Amino acid sequence: MHKTNFCYCVFFTWFCQGFTLFGQTLPKDKELKPELVLPIGHTGPVSNASYSPDGKNIVTASVDGTTKIWDAQSGKLLYTLERHSDRVVNASYSLDGKSILTASWDKTTKIWNAKNGRLIQTLKGHTDEILNASYSPGW
Repeated sequence: MHKTNFCYCVFFTWFCQGFTLFGQTLPKDKELKPELVLPIGHTGPVSNASYSPDGKNIVTASVDGTTKIWDAQSGKLLYTLERHSDRVVNASYSLDGKSILTASWDKTTKIWNAKNGRLIQTLKGHTDEILNASYSPGW
């Protein structure tokens, strides 16, 4: 048996003695069932995060080489964009919110469909890592 914060773990079942969890005080001897939580977030640090123009979604860029689109209200992962071969340092929405531009250390920028996560175009030609990219107004 292992004691942690007034909770006792016996074969993956938690018994708590007046423990506060997520702002709610649990009654004594309340049994908590463990849940399997699968990681859906980035596996490396997030280098950039931006809201969509309508505020409904958030795009995150990570050094793990992925970009993720999240529902801003629920936090649910909508799409993972996985075509860069090195860290993604920047991701931003177009002004109309229809596309996302990503910049990567793989020397490319990519344009993605923000509604379905599909790659639209890869822009090549840089000879070194790209540190930032943004849309010009009116694009």
